[in-house]
Amino acid sequence: MSSRQIIPSTCKTYFLIDKPGSIDIGAITDNSAFDGIYENEFPIEFANATCEKWIEVKYCFATFKKYLVTDMVLHADFIKRDAYLDHAVSVINFINNGARPDKYSYPVGAPRRFRIWFTDLDGNRVVPDSFQMKMLLIHS
Repeated sequence: MSSRQIIPSTCKTYFLIDKPGSIDIGAITDNSAFDGIYENEFPIEFANATCEKWIEVKYCFATFKKYLVTDMVLHADFIKRDAYLDHAVSVINFINNGARPDKYSYPVGAPRRFRIWFTDLDGNRVVPDSFQMKMLLIHS
């Protein structure tokens, strides 16, 4: 008689955020220190899962003064391990030509809300006209 192994299924969900769907922290606090910081929430199924969770950022496109530029960096506070890099995710408006994106671990119990912001290559915060970011959320 053979024994059956239970193999946990993996759930993969694409998650898209953009500027109109984000909360502009600078606008609601009326504090210039928060200009260009946008708050979002992960889907409740992902945030409340009690298993190992991963985030892959597939792409991020943004316009600045109506142009697509490639010398801007996306930052996100859902990156817990690389906080010493100011939570840098990647350069924006760049297609990785099939290279696998970085996978970021999302710890159990981490907050559902997260913030993103953009900087130039010198680390100065910049405010985009618009942006769109696509992520792949993975959990069992």
